[in-house]
Amino acid sequence: MRSEEKSEERWTLGAYTYQVIIVGAGFLADAYDLFVIDLVISILHRLHPGGLASHAKSIIASATLVGAIIGQLSFGVLGDWLGRRWTFLATCFLIVFGAVASGCVAWTGEDSAFGLVPQLALCRFLLGI
Repeated sequence: MRSEEKSEERWTLGAYTYQVIIVGAGFLADAYDLFVIDLVISILHRLHPGGLASHAKSIIASATLVGAIIGQLSFGVLGDWLGRRWTFLATCFLIVFGAVASGCVAWTGEDSAFGLVPQLALCRFLLGI
């Protein structure tokens, strides 16, 4: 058998199904991280009614999207130079680190130099990359 025929035989319906499930799970996790911030901002507003100004909410919500744009541009180029595997692993690490760090931010008050908004925006930016 030729190598083309062997590679075609390997891709069965089960292999395609597995690949679709893996890609779908990755998309679900990414989309969840992008869209859950609305709920988080609502909860923060209920816990601290006067604590978040509208511009602070916008910064927190848009940090992930800005990070995603920068990540797409930079990791696309890095993927060509270093290989897709290493850039994929780096992206996975940044997503996990950003998500965990987003859950660990603390409300430090208005007079703090590194309050909730910069903490959460930085973590969400890393999550977006």
